Amino acid sequence: MKYLLFALLSLCGAIPAAAQSGVQNVHEVALTTTTRTQTINLCNSGGATDVTAQTSSGTLAGAFAVEIYNLAASTNTIVCGQDVALSSAPSSVWYGREVPAGIGLYYAVPPSTRKTYCFTLNSGGCTRATITQFK
Repeated sequence: MKYLLFALLSLCGAIPAAAQSGVQNVHEVALTTTTRTQTINLCNSGGATDVTAQTSSGTLAGAFAVEIYNLAASTNTIVCGQDVALSSAPSSVWYGREVPAGIGLYYAVPPSTRKTYCFTLNSGGCTRATITQFK
């Protein structure tokens, strides 16, 4: 008898499918236990640089994200991406994300899983960038 009652209540309580309105997107926020920040030189040496490996402490084991910040005092743009074939030519399919002076770029991908590469558009030298790894 209780199964019949449950089935009857289930049918009566059914709501027709419809698009939801007023739905709010939710973004999860990870709390960090360790943050390692270091400023490095990104030099025009003919290729992209693995930014976390460039820091003196290397890639932080267990890090869940990395931020690349182009110093506000910089006069050069840097380009970053997560492919070793990162290109300096804007017409290339491998051209990354431009990071102008005073702007940071956040990759919410563990550096141990997916490396982040950057290079400077300063054809004659280096550009300072701050690398922050979050764990």
